[in-house]
Amino acid sequence: MNTDYVRGRTFNLLMLVTAHVPNEPEEAVRIGGQALDLVEGLQFRRALSYLRRLGHRLRTHETSPVVEEFTMRARKAVTPE
Repeated sequence: MNTDYVRGRTFNLLMLVTAHVPNEPEEAVRIGGQALDLVEGLQFRRALSYLRRLGHRLRTHETSPVVEEFTMRARKAVTPE
């Protein structure tokens, strides 16, 4: 897949996620998972920065199992090896 397309799609999904975090954290996590599928293995600095911020926003919902699972997966994606 074209990296420009992947980058653009990832950013669009991450922007959509932010709209869902306050009231629909499960939907935010579902969409965020799609973004993670696209970004894993690629190192788009801006996307990784968005993922970090998303993790901070989701803290208010950290007791949700799906949020916890997503947060762990996102943490792995943004942490350099």
